[in-house]
Amino acid sequence: MIGKSHRVNDGARRSQAGRVLIPMALLLLSVATSRGQVTYSGGSGTREDPYLISTVRDLLALAANTNDWSSHFRLIADIDMAGVPQDTVCMIGDATIPFRGSFDGAGRKILHFTCICPDRNRVGLFGHIRAIGGGVRDLCLIDPNVEGATGVSVGALVGHLGTGTVTGCRVEGGHVSGAMAVGGLVGWNYATIEECTAQAEVHGQYSVGGLVGLCGSDAQVRHCSADAQVTGIGRVGGLAGACTVTVLQWSSAKGYAAGSSYVGGLVGCSEGATIMNCYSATSVKGDSIVGGLVGYNGPSCNCSEGRLPGVILNCYSTGRVTGGAEAGGLVGLDEPDCVVDGSFWNTETSGMTTSTGGTGLSTARLQTQSMFVHAGWNFSQETGTADTWTIRREPQYPVFAWQVLAGDFDGDADIDLADLSALAACWRQGSTPFATGGADMTGDRQIDARDLQILCGNWLMGIKRGR
Repeated sequence: MIGKSHRVNDGARRSQAGRVLIPMALLLLSVATSRGQVTYSGGSGTREDPYLISTVRDLLALAANTNDWSSHFRLIADIDMAGVPQDTVCMIGDATIPFRGSFDGAGRKILHFTCICPDRNRVGLFGHIRAIGGGVRDLCLIDPNVEGATGVSVGALVGHLGTGTVTGCRVEGGHVSGAMAVGGLVGWNYATIEECTAQAEVHGQYSVGGLVGLCGSDAQVRHCSADAQVTGIGRVGGLAGACTVTVLQWSSAKGYAAGSSYVGGLVGCSEGATIMNCYSATSVKGDSIVGGLVGYNGPSCNCSEGRLPGVILNCYSTGRVTGGAEAGGLVGLDEPDCVVDGSFWNTETSGMTTSTGGTGLSTARLQTQSMFVHAGWNFSQETGTADTWTIRREPQYPVFAWQVLAGDFDGDADIDLADLSALAACWRQGSTPFATGGADMTGDRQIDARDLQILCGNWLMGIKRGR
């Protein structure tokens, strides 16, 4: 009994010491960085020799040292931030001193990032980025928890993206909340987001989106997707809450979007934006101005160019639409002089027979490639062309070529032994292109070692990303 008591007391002392040491370590880190004595896991901070980030300490040092916010960084190990106290603010860049460098995630992960800032704007792992030729790339956030409460520009990865790019980044799980311009990945975007995905719960009041809350003038979003649960009051969208003079293309959304007004499966409110080659399978619910793809498609007044119409080209939606006044299968409210062309919605799955823009069709028609080809959609199967639509096997809705993983023969979004077996069954035989239901991934209509190389490469990439 005496030995057991000693062990219990010893464990309690170690636990208490741990609780004391973490704040002390953070305090010492703060003192060191304030004096400019910052060391990372290597590198010199140049583009050719970036600082190397491998530990929680490295990441906290970067957040604390504003002198390094114009430098370049590379993540060389996954970082789990679960043990960092919630009152520790780890945020890189703010309105006064934006992050102007580059951060290469190198395909690695930051887990359990938490940022509780109820009275601040520009909240996220990167609070504010203004980086010409820089930004963030190839970084994955796992289960982030970012709470902005009354804040504007709140995102799991970036609060406010002024200039630069966010490329190849992912959010998997977690929760993001704020007041306005709230997004699963980026809060407010004035620059370029490409090849990014977000899967999270997102809550705000106005301009709330699964991937990005608000896209300002000349922003671009391409090759992106969101699978999110999004709720707000106004300007709520499965991918983007609101877009003004934005180009949004080859992107998609699914999940759930709900609000009071200006609610859309892809975009809640579009003012002078160009939305082309996109689709939504989001379930949408609102009181007024609710659409399966876009809630409101209207013009924007650009002082230098005048009145710019909202444009929707070659898009479709299939999600359930529930709304009161001005609710439509594709668009809730389409203003005069705006454009909706070559776009469709599913009258069966949406529960809507009317829309102020687009054409309503049955499930069978929307899963037939010839219908879309007749409407002018691009189903070109040129090797290496990502910006095309594809239907591998009818009946099936069209998706983007970049969303189809070469070698995924059973369509489960993963490559494994079942797919290898499917390729082996066609070995040394002729075949049609993979994008049209065949097994040829190189375009030579033969199944050989080059096709096997592509399948194995994507298989290994899936293992690296934890699929």
